[in-house]
Amino acid sequence: MNRICDIMLGESLVSYVFRLLKLNDYGNIEGFAKDWRASRSNIRNNLFNSLSLQVIHTWTGIPVKALETYALNEWEKQLGTKMMRKLIVRNVVKFCSSCLQEDGLHHQKIWSFEAVTMCLKHQLLLRDACQRCKMRVIMDSLITGSCPHCYFHFADSQSTVEDTELAIKAQRFIQQLVMRRSHAGLSPELKGLTLTTYVKLSHACLHLLQGRQSQLNKTVTINAFKNKYVQFDNLLSHHLHANVVYLLEDFPERLKEPIAALFKLPPKQRNPKLQAFDKLKDEESLRWIVSLMEKEGDRFKKRTVTVPSRATAIENGQDLSLKQSKVSCAASHIIDASSNVVPSSGYLRRKEVARMFGISDRQHLNLLIDAKLLRLYKFKGSQYFIAAEEANALLKKLRGGYLSDAKGLPLYDMLKRFKPYGLKLTDLVSMIAENQLMPCCPVQNGKLTDAHFSSADLQRCEALLIARRRMEKGYTKDEIERILKLDYDTVLALERRGFLAPSHETLYRSGKRRISYYPAAAVEELKERFLTIDQAASVFDLSKRTLRQWVRSGKLSDALGSVTKRYMLDKRELEQVATQEIS
Repeated sequence: MNRICDIMLGESLVSYVFRLLKLNDYGNIEGFAKDWRASRSNIRNNLFNSLSLQVIHTWTGIPVKALETYALNEWEKQLGTKMMRKLIVRNVVKFCSSCLQEDGLHHQKIWSFEAVTMCLKHQLLLRDACQRCKMRVIMDSLITGSCPHCYFHFADSQSTVEDTELAIKAQRFIQQLVMRRSHAGLSPELKGLTLTTYVKLSHACLHLLQGRQSQLNKTVTINAFKNKYVQFDNLLSHHLHANVVYLLEDFPERLKEPIAALFKLPPKQRNPKLQAFDKLKDEESLRWIVSLMEKEGDRFKKRTVTVPSRATAIENGQDLSLKQSKVSCAASHIIDASSNVVPSSGYLRRKEVARMFGISDRQHLNLLIDAKLLRLYKFKGSQYFIAAEEANALLKKLRGGYLSDAKGLPLYDMLKRFKPYGLKLTDLVSMIAENQLMPCCPVQNGKLTDAHFSSADLQRCEALLIARRRMEKGYTKDEIERILKLDYDTVLALERRGFLAPSHETLYRSGKRRISYYPAAAVEELKERFLTIDQAASVFDLSKRTLRQWVRSGKLSDALGSVTKRYMLDKRELEQVATQEIS
């Protein structure tokens, strides 16, 4: 580097590196990342390996330890990758337009943290997108100063002024945690709080805030949990963290009303939220909030009731015939035995069978019943049971033989691996039942989920799924390229000319076509009907020179109309011409 600039106070190291590259007229970070053996994504997220830090030290003379304080390496070493994904905003940068105007184009390290949503110096909300075109801002374009899509200058952005007392207090508290400075705390219980414990606590508190009005703006309803299709939104994070701090500020009074509302929810909605608070018991500094939940009443301690199994009830001498209740059933393959009373032994409820198999409740079990792998009996009083002997026989077959050192892919990993092929639990179970797959079980008398699949099973499963997909949907473009020995552009040209037409298409959410499937019959017809010069010479026992002369003289035509760079001959036309010429 011929020209060196000074690093700014609080600047992120990636911002400094990009400013150095810009100052020395380098276009991008790509070549340097390759030389440093570093991921470009990690560099843009302010994570540098030892080789890259050493090179930057050589450029600037700044000690490596000093450089590390401007990067996020220390955070990742202490917290791990999983927690870092919760703490920082990845592949998107936030900025304060007033800071860019005063100090020049740069990025502050503290802006990388998801919980930091405003600039306390100017009392402005940070921006995370271009003001004009709303496209996300990345580090490359921030340092160049303008949006690559609409050429809007980021320093000219108009940010929202945020001067409410709650917002400033919340951000001052959070930013002190980020900078690891001592803080007075919102209450005596929060004095020993660190950023990681705050993140865990805030995630649990979001369960209390879901669907409530924001204290910053009553017109905003808090939607605490984002799905994978929703992009990061700094304004949403701003409302979330301000409301978390509001709950904790006047401890414990402000928590009591949301907790009371939580206990009024149906068990199906309430229990996952309570389980989020259960996880806080692992943090010694956060056990106080769990104790608060427990003090609200016995409902927290006794939210789950253990129901004894049918066998246990019979051993205790309970008269089950007097305590039968109607149960709904979503399974469709049912054997009607409603004229009979439930036998005292030999039959199990679906929940008990699901527990035996290690699968979730009755949903997957109903699918196995519908696939006629199990039989469901309906007894008097709308009671549904499965024969214990049938369940045990199926389980023994599905989990495979016992092998103490069995290696391979577990069942759920198998489902995850072949999810793109559309593999479901019922499909996998059917393959095992039909002896197409032969799993082993490293646990004696284990569950279905203990089954392991060998590499040979993986190959057979993939072949079966591909064959099923071809039968149901057809061939993909990659498969057509291999079958017809054509390139990708030629396959697209065949589709435009009408020689191929997709029978099934998978679309992105935007409506753009993602994967096309072409009927196998049409592909096989193309392969059989159209021949290259080499194939035609072999089939009709003619020389390649003769065939090329017939094409040039007009006796034969290029059947695909110059779609490919090679001549493609129609087999039917070639038969007629060859017969005439030979005769």
